[in-house]
Amino acid sequence: MDPKEFHWPFSCIYSSLTRFMGPGYRDLASRMAIPDSARNALDLGGGDGRLAITLAEMYPWLQQIVTSDISEGMTRRACRRIVQAEFTSRVSAACQDMHDLPYSEGQFDAVVSFGALHHAKQPGVFLREAYRVLSPGGRFCLIDGYGRPTFGAIHQAV
Repeated sequence: MDPKEFHWPFSCIYSSLTRFMGPGYRDLASRMAIPDSARNALDLGGGDGRLAITLAEMYPWLQQIVTSDISEGMTRRACRRIVQAEFTSRVSAACQDMHDLPYSEGQFDAVVSFGALHHAKQPGVFLREAYRVLSPGGRFCLIDGYGRPTFGAIHQAV
């Protein structure tokens, strides 16, 4: 299945499963240790926006957080979740390909990604894009423990 087609019922099932991971998102976000000098963050492969909202709750100094996902269904779910959490002034959702981001070089002080790397068709391109939009000295947090790709494959690609 093409990730762009990840829509209902798949997005509903995914969101139902991640609902049980609420405390886990807080733990992940705390381990990201985003410095108080950071003003904006990009969440790559952000799904239904749970991590972005958690970042907004835990890091009040972040003025702008963009959660990005290739799936229109997940992006719509993220938009609804952002409105429900009342974070529309600081968090937004964008439907975009993590292999070709529409942002300028160094635009984000923090780039985070949880569970998206294994979905990347080209992991090296994904990582290069993440670093391209990261400001010099910015924080990059990548967490992914699923099957593909291997670290050897990533090393070769980068």
